[in-house]
Amino acid sequence: MNSRSSIKPIESLLFCLSLLCLSTTSQAEELNLSLKCKGSGTVSDTETTFKNSRNKSEHSKEFGTEQAMIKRPFEGVMLVEIHSDKGQVKIPVGMLPPFQKDEASDWFPIHDYKITNTEVTGEVKINFLNKPNLRIDRTTGTIVFASGLNEFSGECEKVDPNAKPLF
Repeated sequence: MNSRSSIKPIESLLFCLSLLCLSTTSQAEELNLSLKCKGSGTVSDTETTFKNSRNKSEHSKEFGTEQAMIKRPFEGVMLVEIHSDKGQVKIPVGMLPPFQKDEASDWFPIHDYKITNTEVTGEVKINFLNKPNLRIDRTTGTIVFASGLNEFSGECEKVDPNAKPLF
């Protein structure tokens, strides 16, 4: 008798269903993550300087101001929550524009959200001009959050939402 014919179809079906349930459960656990990402970055800013110069032809002094675009460094923490088919981030205060500082406690949704075995990607709309791209490497824990206006990179670690208070 062939060993293949000794396996009953119902047993085979039950075995496959149990494997499917196990793989679905482990994926569901993986997709419900809370991350704390510590790092640093730069934001675009303007710097005003005072200018004093001497006009030799008119024998006078000229005073004025100049403004220049600069990259201002900062350090901070970004929080990331990943749930099944969506994600959200809490941006470090240093990255928010001055007129949005009161939104420091707000969560921003991740648009065009994609998650694979190796990375999480998407775009976060802070305002109509500032839409940084997000990339988290799931194998190394590194995060990069960047646009033309600002950038942030750091290391992420899992946060247990059910953890007991430290103090």
